[in-house]
Amino acid sequence: APVALASTLYSLSSPYRQLGRHEAALKALHASLALRREHLSMHHIDTVDTLQRMSNVFLEASNYRGARRCAWQVLVVRHAGFGPYHGGVATALACLATVFRVGKRFVRARTYYELAIECYTDLIGLAWNSKIVQGLQQQLDEVKREAIVSTAAQLHSSSGGKYWLSPSKSEPLVQPPWQY
Repeated sequence: APVALASTLYSLSSPYRQLGRHEAALKALHASLALRREHLSMHHIDTVDTLQRMSNVFLEASNYRGARRCAWQVLVVRHAGFGPYHGGVATALACLATVFRVGKRFVRARTYYELAIECYTDLIGLAWNSKIVQGLQQQLDEVKREAIVSTAAQLHSSSGGKYWLSPSKSEPLVQPPWQY
């Protein structure tokens, strides 16, 4: 009956999550995870799914450290269980990239998006024009733009307004012409 209880707790996290009650959702997920680790194993798909959902709830609650810790565990377990040539590993890489992106850690987000794309295309053999790869490429492009905008805002703020970003948001930082 512990496995059934773990499943019930996992399911119970969904309505809490939908209501924005992240603490209650995480409490149910923590209890589910403990039962699943004890009675199934760390590598069981239900245990890994619980970790993935915990990462998502942490992310929704703006707890980037918790989200990153869970997403990292998902990646490690999937890699250990499936090896590097598996869609679950590529998905875990993409999820970790998203955690870094939302946490405004753009360099790491870029790295993990690139690894996810490489895993899907080079290791698994997914076509470059597949919806999954195209979606990841779009997210990678957005991360690159967000990194430029973030850097520009920091530079603008720290320079007392001396530097600004062009309206296209894709061109490099420039000084306004009257500042030369």
